[in-house]
Parts: sequence; structure tokens; C-alpha cells
Amino acid sequence: MIYSIFFIQLFLGILALFITYSIGKTITSFFKLTGSFYFRLFITYIIGITIIVLCYSIGKSHGRTVNMILIPIIAYLLYYFRNSFTTEPQCNKKEIMQEFSWSLIPFAFVFIYQSLFYFNFGRNEMKVLFDDFYIYPRLTDSLQIWGAENGYPYLNYFFPYIRFKIVPYHFPELWLSAFWSDIFNISTTKSYYFTTNTLLIVIYSIGLCSLFKNSRYKYIILPLFVSAFLFIPILSYNNISFLSILCISGIKLAYIYPFVLLSFILITNNQRHLGYVILLCIPIFSITYLPSIYGGLIFYFII
Repeated sequence: MIYSIFFIQLFLGILALFITYSIGKTITSFFKLTGSFYFRLFITYIIGITIIVLCYSIGKSHGRTVNMILIPIIAYLLYYFRNSFTTEPQCNKKEIMQEFSWSLIPFAFVFIYQSLFYFNFGRNEMKVLFDDFYIYPRLTDSLQIWGAENGYPYLNYFFPYIRFKIVPYHFPELWLSAFWSDIFNISTTKSYYFTTNTLLIVIYSIGLCSLFKNSRYKYIILPLFVSAFLFIPILSYNNISFLSILCISGIKLAYIYPFVLLSFILITNNQRHLGYVILLCIPIFSITYLPSIYGGLIFYFII
């Protein structure tokens, strides 16, 4: 039983990776995308998860979502890159196979590693996870069932009028989990733990690889380092998996890390304007960073 669940989740995870890549690749194929191999792949996946979260959240919530603020930002970016549009797709089968094949390497490693904290293969049973892996899937249920973007899953059940309230939080990774749970017909706990988190770790790993384009060891060392120390629960106490000290809030913020990294890459490559635009998106994904990012940018431009 445990092994069948493992292989089913692995298959669904790879399918989710392929869907995200396909959406991003379809869009980037009509742009003259420059940069290294890993940077282009990084952009492809970021566009993929952005489109999924934006379209699914708007559809499920009937427009009652903070993600609506992304629409004018995306419109501005489309206008900014209007001269980069092409009339024919700029991709080929060899490029697609190469990009997706490389994506499978860190994905398989991260998925298998995370499964060790979910399954007890020796006893043919499931382990107890850190409580966040049960709390946030409950919020995901509210998104999937009612499209209610607030932190009141139980109140949403008893009081329908509360479902119309919008309370900014860190919902994008939950919307992404709700999407995978919806289309694959699996529990939100499984989609949140296996599919969403693994996907976001892979995207962040690819982004980090683009920083070390001159290192011959990036193919092996970097993905392993990111997987082991940034996101994955690696400590166990009394049969409960905890988060690594290096990522106390890693699971909650896994969605925004790729955007923080993208902003850093753009700013350090003298594309400050685009870097600032990406930074402005982060408080939409996690309201916690509104004072620090907006206040920091205002202070930076004043001085």
C-alpha cells in the first residue's frame, strides 16, 4: 500500500512539473528570451506557476482574490517587452527534452528525500508530520471548496457570508496546492507536501544554478545543497518531522523565494527597473513583507 501511494504521488508530481513547464514554455516560446540555459528555464517555470495561480484563484474565487493586483503588473510587463514578441514559437523538440530532462533530476531527488519523512517503508505505515503540513492544507480546502481567501476554514463552513471576506496572507502556494488537488483528485495534504513544495524547491534550485554558470559542479552540488538545507524537513524528534534550522519559515515562503531570487538576479545584472517590479509583487504573495519591501524601496529612492 505504501509503495503504491509513493509511486502514484511520484507520477502525479512529475505530471505537475510537466504541466507547469508546458504552460511556461508555451508563453516564453513567443518571446525572444535571453540569458543562460538555467536562467531561461527559471523564467519558464516562474511564468508557469504564476499563470496557474492567477487563473485558478480568479476562477475559483470569482475575482475575490488579492492576486487580481497582478493583472496590471503583468499588463505593464507585456507592454515593456512588446518588442520581444515573435509571431512563431522559438523552441524545438531538442530544447524541450533537454530542459525537462534536467528538471527531472532535482525533482526526483527532492521527492524521494521528502518521502522518507512521510512514509515508514519498513513498517508499511505513514509518519506524523510537522503540524504546518496539516494546518495549511485546511486553508487550502477553503480555497478549493469555496474560493475563500481568508484564514477562517471552520468559520467558512458555518457562516457562508465570511467566505466573501478577503484577508491577505501567503496564499499563492496554497492556491497552487488546491489546483493540483483539484485536477489530480488527491488530498490537499499530499498535494501541499509532495507536489507543491517539491515543485517550488526545483524552481528555486534552477534559479540558483543560473548564478553559478561558470561552476562545473553546479549540476550535482547545488541542487543537493538547496534540497537538503533550505526547504525540506530534515530533523525528526518523537516521530514528528520538523523543519531545518535554516528554513524555519521555508515551507510557508517557498513560493516567494524564486521571486526574491529573480529580483536579485535582475538587479545585479543592471536590470534594476525589472528587479524592482518583481519586488513589488512579493507583498501580494505574502503580506508580511509589505512594510519591509515597500518601506525599503521608498527609503532607497529618497536617499
